[in-house]
Amino acid sequence: MKIRLTAFMAITILLFACNNNGNNKPVPDGKVFNGKWTYRSLLNNTNVNTDFDSLAFAAATINLSSFGTDSVKGQILWAMDSAGTIFNGLNLTGKYFYNDTTLCYFMEGFGDSTLGTAGWQYNYQGYLVPRWPDGIDQAVVLTGSVIRVKKHSCDSAGNHCSPAGVVATTYMVKQ
Repeated sequence: MKIRLTAFMAITILLFACNNNGNNKPVPDGKVFNGKWTYRSLLNNTNVNTDFDSLAFAAATINLSSFGTDSVKGQILWAMDSAGTIFNGLNLTGKYFYNDTTLCYFMEGFGDSTLGTAGWQYNYQGYLVPRWPDGIDQAVVLTGSVIRVKKHSCDSAGNHCSPAGVVATTYMVKQ
C-alpha cells in the first residue's frame, strides 16, 4: 500500500511540475547552478546489447556560477591524459528559466585556443531533476542533451572530422 501511495504522490508531483499551465510560477533562482559538477554524456544507441563503455561521449568537470536574474557561466574541462594534468575545455554561457515549475537551462560552450579547442562549439539544454518525496541520498542532478554545433578536430587534409550535429544525453551531478 505504501509503495502505491508513494508512486501516486510522485506521479502527481511530476505532473504538477511539468504541466502547471503557468499558474503559480516560481521566481527563477540560479543558486542551484553555483559550484562544481561531475559531467557525463552518452551516445544514444538503442541497442540494449551495446557495451556500456562504448556509449561514452565525454566525462568532465564543470564549474558554474549564476549571475543576474537568469544567467549562468562557467567552464567545462576534461582531462586529455591519464595523469589528469593536460586539459581541454569550453567556456560556457547561458540562461536558466522555468518551464511551468521545472527549472530549465540552455548553455553554449565555445572553444578557446588556450584550452586547445579553438573553433569548437557545443550547445547544452536540460533541466534540474525533481526531488523524490521519499528519496534517500538523492543527488542534485541536471540532465538533458548536448549537440556538437561545429565540426572540429579534422586531420591536416580536412578529413576525419568530429562532425557537427552529433547529439548525446547528458547528466551532471553536483559535487
